Amino acid sequence: MEILSDDDTRVLVLGRQGQAHENKTHSLGSHLENVIHALSKPILITLPRFEVSQRFMLAFDGSATANKALEKVAVSDLPKGMECDIVLW
Repeated sequence: MEILSDDDTRVLVLGRQGQAHENKTHSLGSHLENVIHALSKPILITLPRFEVSQRFMLAFDGSATANKALEKVAVSDLPKGMECDIVLW
C-alpha cells in the first residue's frame, strides 16, 4: 500500500466502505478514521456508486472563511470546466 502525504495530495476521494462492508448501509470502513486523521487536505467520502460531478455548489456569506474558500476555488484547476452555483447566505 502506498503512503500518501499532504505534499502529494490536493483532495482525496475515498469510498465509505471497502468490499468487506459493501452490504452494510450504516457502517464505515475500518481504515477511514485513520486516513482522515492522517491528512490535513480535503477528503470526499463517497457512496459505493460514486460518479464524478459535473457541477458543484459553494455557500457564500461574505465571511473571511467564505472568501478564502472562494479564492481557493478560483485558483484551483480541480473544478475546471465544472458549473458552480454560488449560494449567497
